[in-house]
Amino acid sequence: MRKFSKGMHAPAGALLAAVALTLAGCGLGMTAEQRVDKAREYMGGGNYPAAIIELKNALQDDPVNVPARVLLAEASHRAGDHDSAVKEFERSIDLGADIEAFRLDLADAMVRSGRAEQALATADPAKVPAGERGRAELIRAQSLAALGRLDEAEAALEVARRDPGQALDADLMRARVALARNQPDAAREIIDGLGGAGEQRSEYWETLANIQIMEGDREAAVESYRKAIDTVDESFGARRFILLGSLAETLLSIGNVDEARRISERLHRDARQHPLPNYLMSRVEYQSGNFQQALAYAQALLSVQSGSSIGNTLAGAATLAMNQPAQAESYLTRAVEADPGNATARKLLAQTRLGLGSPQDALAALAPIAGTDREATALAGMASIRAGDPEAAIELFGRELANDPDNDNVRMQLVVSLMAAGRNDEALAELGMMKGLDDVGQLRADLIEVAVHIQAGDLAEARATASELAGTRPADPQVRNSLGALFLAAGQVGDAQRWFDESTQLDPGNAAAEFNLGRIAAAAGRSVEAEARFNAVLVADPGNAAAKTALAQLAWSDGRRGDAIRRLEELRAGDARALLPRIMLSQYLQADGRGAEALTVAREAAAAHPDNVEAVSLLGGMLLDAGQPAEALRAFERAIDLQPGNARLFLNRARAHVLAGDLDAARRDLRNVLTIDPDSTQARLALIDLERRTGRLDEAAEQLALVKRQMPGDDPAVSLLEGELLLAQREPAAAIAPLERAMAGGIGGRAAVGLYQARLQAGQPDAIRTLEDALAANPDDVVVRVLAADQHLSLGNFDQAVRHYEVLLRVQPDNPAMLNNLAWLYNRKGDGRAQATAERALELAPESPHVMDTLGWILHQRGNTTRALELISRAAELAPDVAEIRYHHAVLLAETGEKDRAAREALAVLADETAVQYHAQAQALLERLGR
Repeated sequence: MRKFSKGMHAPAGALLAAVALTLAGCGLGMTAEQRVDKAREYMGGGNYPAAIIELKNALQDDPVNVPARVLLAEASHRAGDHDSAVKEFERSIDLGADIEAFRLDLADAMVRSGRAEQALATADPAKVPAGERGRAELIRAQSLAALGRLDEAEAALEVARRDPGQALDADLMRARVALARNQPDAAREIIDGLGGAGEQRSEYWETLANIQIMEGDREAAVESYRKAIDTVDESFGARRFILLGSLAETLLSIGNVDEARRISERLHRDARQHPLPNYLMSRVEYQSGNFQQALAYAQALLSVQSGSSIGNTLAGAATLAMNQPAQAESYLTRAVEADPGNATARKLLAQTRLGLGSPQDALAALAPIAGTDREATALAGMASIRAGDPEAAIELFGRELANDPDNDNVRMQLVVSLMAAGRNDEALAELGMMKGLDDVGQLRADLIEVAVHIQAGDLAEARATASELAGTRPADPQVRNSLGALFLAAGQVGDAQRWFDESTQLDPGNAAAEFNLGRIAAAAGRSVEAEARFNAVLVADPGNAAAKTALAQLAWSDGRRGDAIRRLEELRAGDARALLPRIMLSQYLQADGRGAEALTVAREAAAAHPDNVEAVSLLGGMLLDAGQPAEALRAFERAIDLQPGNARLFLNRARAHVLAGDLDAARRDLRNVLTIDPDSTQARLALIDLERRTGRLDEAAEQLALVKRQMPGDDPAVSLLEGELLLAQREPAAAIAPLERAMAGGIGGRAAVGLYQARLQAGQPDAIRTLEDALAANPDDVVVRVLAADQHLSLGNFDQAVRHYEVLLRVQPDNPAMLNNLAWLYNRKGDGRAQATAERALELAPESPHVMDTLGWILHQRGNTTRALELISRAAELAPDVAEIRYHHAVLLAETGEKDRAAREALAVLADETAVQYHAQAQALLERLGR
């Protein structure tokens, strides 16, 4: 547009006229009536969106314009926005419009927007003129069908067909009712009878496409949807949108992802917030293997319709594909809750729960559809077997086979179930009934037959069947690999070796065979051969992570710890998500004394696989070992969320609760273990120990009686707990025998400590000999040595105490308590190392009153009274109830001239009934002070 240059002025009147013309041309100067007329013009040309814009502008100027609002409802209805249409019709009625002028349009919009009950009441044939009763019956039929009242719908359609103007629509509806009854043949018969008149209607082609989908001819359905789009009687609106969506979905079902993507992206550009394009894009990305993007589109759908069953199903499928089973279970549970009839969601939910180790929960998800859906039946059979109920699987597949006796796939599943139940003869009989198997099916049946013979213990027959199978496929190395795997799983190593060897003869360097031969060699201790086999795998497949991991395991078992860790570090560096190498690396680093590094790797594994029970549980264990029980608890709680039926996880969480000091929570977890696995002796032993430690001795005795019925009475673990319980019950003499059995059974330190206490309390002379004997057998037992050192110290056996503390400090050179005790002993013996040892203890524990007192007294005895008083005064301030410190404080106060304070400290010591050993010294000090 030309601009006025500086200094030039347009005449005011001309400018205002130009502005007025411009505004009029843009519609800004139109009246409401003019807008309504313009809207009618647009509607006549089928441009409903433009009409809607004009009518909304008119209503903005005149909100109570009833004709405009009725026309807006009609335009919205024809554009496919049925929700808005109903809303505008109802507002018109509120403003005084006569419903009879649009009753059937309102009813039609109601049924199309999912308000079938309201539509049924509104489309009452008795309330419309005779000429409109056919249409009223048609709308009633649509409403009744939506409500599942198909018989009544068909009756209404018969009435509607008598009206020539409604006959075609009624017949199209009859075909849809037949489809709802799962009668595609009846629907096709109706459609085929419509001839050329029907072919001019998009509804005809849409219905035909639905028939073709039910008939399994999706390629033909694609073409029918194309014709439906070509014949749709609207240039704009929702119908074309929905048909394009149906076409895209059908293209996806036949694997034409590229064209489906083009259509879906077009729909998504036009309506980014609409659920349909987001659903289609999620499907497109899922089928393209882009699971993260599939999840994003599913979440966009859920942001609009949070309760959408299909949206939650897609999100669940995507997260399951990304190995996030806990999130998948959450989405899929919501999908089933929103639509209990969603079979796809139920099957995915069952699959997820099987992966989480919850077969009973998987069966609960499948219960409504198992037996009616073949895939669901197969999953239910698998879940029953995993739940320890193969008979239920046999019943399921038996019923399925009764309905379809020639279905060899179902029969194969029945055979596997019979094997799981140990009914091998019946399994073989069923295998013999299979006919017409293709090559793949026959191979599977032959391999299962070998497995049945192996399970039945008929190795001669298993070998003969295997040889016969191999003879029919003389050049197939994979068959030999499968046979080797079957025999290896049964522990028949010689047979397995034979088949793997044959595989490598047919295919030198066959990675699967070489790997399994390496496993056999490693298990037999032939590490050189095993290493050669695993390296052969890497020659054929340099990136084979399983072979690299096996080489690391082999190096570790051979004592080459550095080599094992190096190999696993390489795998870790090469794959940011590799799980097994990280689990092994963390465990190896921990065993190698590198706890901080082990914890770092465990954190990596859990971060990369937050839904993997082993990774999360490993992290919990590493955190426990690192003395971080609070964080360990969070890890174990996450693991339990992932696998709530796993008793081991509750046992681990109980350990964490014990270390965190929450013994009640630990008790609950141990009882949870026993609920899941009543035979868990490990949980019961831990519960006995916990009950004893918390003083619940009767409960501990009750649990001990149960354990004794499960385990032999001389089991060292049982003997240990029995002895400790007897000690707690103040029966030390009775505790000696079981604790001796525990010692003899190799329990070691804890039994030695208990036996020492039992002998001491029973008054046996030289009870401390128990500790010395235990140390002679296991010199590295720190717990026993600490007790021995402390007991020798208390008994006045100072030389023996010094010997033990010196050994302990070689193991724990920075232990201030041991340094403090050793300094005290050195000082008592006149050893010149006393002060340096005490100084080191104070450096490590600068706020310990006991260390301050020890060093202060040593300094006092060596004439350094000033520093001695400083240290012991501070110690007395920190520990005013320790008699020895107060006595030392009194002595130093007296020596520095503070006689009154010294007397008060000495009197405090005399008043302390627990300080009898210092009474005489305190009394002597008072006498010297003249008090």
